[in-house]
Amino acid sequence: MRLAEGMSPTELHNLLNTYLTAMIEVIEQYGGSVDKIMADSIMALWHQDNQAALACQCAIRQMEVLRKLNESWPADKQIELRAGINTGSVIAASKSTPIDFSAPGDAVNLAARLEHTNKSYSTSILIGQSTYDLAEAKILARELDAVKVKGKTASVLIYELIDAIADSTGVQPMQAVSKAPHKSSSGPGAMETELTVMFVDLVGFSAVSPSASPQDIVNQLNAYLEAMADLVHAHNGDIDKFIGSEIMALWQAPPKTHALDGCRCALAMVEALETMKRNWNANLRLQVGINSGKVSLGSVGGARRADFSAVGDVVNIASRLPQANRTYATQVLVGEGTHLLALRQIKDRALGEAKLGSRRGAVRVYELLEVRGPT
Repeated sequence: MRLAEGMSPTELHNLLNTYLTAMIEVIEQYGGSVDKIMADSIMALWHQDNQAALACQCAIRQMEVLRKLNESWPADKQIELRAGINTGSVIAASKSTPIDFSAPGDAVNLAARLEHTNKSYSTSILIGQSTYDLAEAKILARELDAVKVKGKTASVLIYELIDAIADSTGVQPMQAVSKAPHKSSSGPGAMETELTVMFVDLVGFSAVSPSASPQDIVNQLNAYLEAMADLVHAHNGDIDKFIGSEIMALWQAPPKTHALDGCRCALAMVEALETMKRNWNANLRLQVGINSGKVSLGSVGGARRADFSAVGDVVNIASRLPQANRTYATQVLVGEGTHLLALRQIKDRALGEAKLGSRRGAVRVYELLEVRGPT
């Protein structure tokens, strides 16, 4: 979100809670359930017979609700929605420690990639072929291309969702949308604090998934996530959440070493995967992003569904660094905040300023090479 660049962590926290509350209400009104919240992102699931159509109708309604919210907000605090929808077989599973109930699988992986692919087409909602086939009679969509989506070995046909026919089946009555500009509470116990945040993306896992059964996917994912979670905890960190094969972790204490602990953990993860992937028939590698600084830590969401997490520009930068590794052919990138805090105890390489996602300004990025002492 561009908003984070000009807002304090607490201001962003409050705005996000207003936005997320409205989006979650729409999801529930259209029969969906929120799987998890990650900063400004929501993962939702539908399992009804008309699941594809309901998900499409929900996305269109969310666009309408967001448009009304934006009308009441200043021009520099406008939010853009990007959604990816896909339908397919998954297996509901509990993953690693702490227990995180979710639905991994290739259908989920593709939906996540479609959300990012909107940027390439200047679209807001992209849907996969399976969703289009199931909902065709109730949606208006424009066929785009058979594209190579990150993490997929074969090209996939995608569509831009333009509109969806209203269907009352499984839909709860719509409530009035609050236009109050980000006046929601930042949640019980929310506070500004300095910490280090890490995002880890397992590249190549989507290539494994299509040839594996859902149970095989869960077993592989559990083995990987449990090993990574153990490393986070061993380096004084906490798992914030898992999304598919992605990990978000936080370091807050001890205050003088959280950046260094995060860097040590990242290199230990890279080394551990080299050992693990010998047992998997795939070319797997990690893309890691780490950043440090002030965030707002507390409840993110609303009364209906909330997660305890960290938000702010520091988090947004960290979340975009994993993908930036592809540009630099690196595995671990750190932001300016982490670089400055751990400067005397790490060896890194300045890569200059990078344009990350939709951010207006560029940020300095560094490749993490090594840390002093054992990882």
